[in-house]
Amino acid sequence: AEAAHFQSGAVSWERVEGSTRTVVFTLRTMWLRSYSAESVFAGSGLDLRAVPGDTLDLTGTEPVELDVGDGSAPYALRLLVQKASAGEDFVYGVSTVMHTYQSG
Repeated sequence: AEAAHFQSGAVSWERVEGSTRTVVFTLRTMWLRSYSAESVFAGSGLDLRAVPGDTLDLTGTEPVELDVGDGSAPYALRLLVQKASAGEDFVYGVSTVMHTYQSG
């Protein structure tokens, strides 16, 4: 599969206070803003593309998902746009997922 629209990303996690099995994953990702004829990154900008404050469902040929590694169904990601540039052709944002692992 080709994913030329994905530019970079980082994943971090932290345990939810007071819980031994619940964590919050934070994904920071940057994408090619002009990607796709269907406009995956459509938003409220003057050019109808994503701008800071927009929330996007990350889709394409297939949805962008986080697999937390325990056999549970993957989480589809929503991107809260924090930065975007038409001139530099990028959109950057944060996705968060809360997951509780079963005791094992």
